[in-house]
Amino acid sequence: MKHLKLILAAILLITASNRLSAEVKSFEGDADNSWTATASDACDNGSTISFDGMMMTIGAANDGVNWTWHAGNGGLLPSQMPSTGGNAGTLITSFSETAPFGPLPTHGAFLKIEPSSVGKVTIRGLASRNTAQPLIFVTTHRSDPSTILAAKITAWDANVSQWEYDVDNLHTYYFFQLSYPGQLSSYRFTLKGASYEKTGEGINNTPDKHKVGYLYNGNLNTDRGYQFLVSQNLNDVTPVEANKEFTTEDFSAFETIVISSTVTNSDAIASLGEVRPFVPVLNLNPDIYEKWGYGKMVNSGINFATVLNPAHALFKELNLVEDPNSDEKSYVLPLCSYLSFKGLQLSGIFADDPVLAVAYQNK
Repeated sequence: MKHLKLILAAILLITASNRLSAEVKSFEGDADNSWTATASDACDNGSTISFDGMMMTIGAANDGVNWTWHAGNGGLLPSQMPSTGGNAGTLITSFSETAPFGPLPTHGAFLKIEPSSVGKVTIRGLASRNTAQPLIFVTTHRSDPSTILAAKITAWDANVSQWEYDVDNLHTYYFFQLSYPGQLSSYRFTLKGASYEKTGEGINNTPDKHKVGYLYNGNLNTDRGYQFLVSQNLNDVTPVEANKEFTTEDFSAFETIVISSTVTNSDAIASLGEVRPFVPVLNLNPDIYEKWGYGKMVNSGINFATVLNPAHALFKELNLVEDPNSDEKSYVLPLCSYLSFKGLQLSGIFADDPVLAVAYQNK
């Protein structure tokens, strides 16, 4: 008999567990991309409603909050109102349309809206009839839904039973009614249904890649500059072997050209000096400046440069270090881990141009 009781208890436990998990349901919009709650749609938080172009999640998964059919209200009534901790002490009772806005609900009655297109979402329901409980619609980052970007607060109105909002695929949205202070399981919002009107395809937030021509000689597999640019996957990099004289037309397909430190072809180097004023160039090969007549290349003997104008936009995103050995407050920019860098003693057409950074012994 004892074993029979244990078996029976286990069966009841498994049955209860299966029943609870089955109450997390997946609904779908109809042919009109609309969903209306019915008496058979009682469900737990974590249930979803799929529309063409949008996914809506009812509450948070594993929250223990359930939505039961309320015939008088004609919709699903949640067992708890929105909170951050699932108790009366953490109810969300205030919110603002300006930063810092307020807390996002993690428990209780709320809807999470994740569009995959551009459109308009409509939420139908019966709001708790209290002017202290406005309706809240929150816009957050899609990549970081905890970061609130904007909030819209709609005052309770007895004549309003649906709320419409424009949405897009770049954001995640939350909809909920504020809780009444101290009332975790009363003054509740009834969910009657929702619909989605798709007005456009998803917005492409991926910028077009910058078209870069990478000039080189030798083996690209051992070219660190090329391998770095390709590994970053931020640019559309096309390798161009520097084995001839170039004209500006050769680079018409590129927004920038990069000259590798491996370039040694004399015809290419000479022609690039003529092309440089007309094409944006990132030069990784200091030796060719002397061949272009810009000055004399020298070994600095150090691995950092002294910055003469720290406020210049060129240094905005760089990590400048205050020089502890300088009598006056100055900053240096580390250029190498331990090897010294090559510098240029200017002459010719650039001799009198402003200089942003120098090797300190050459100031």
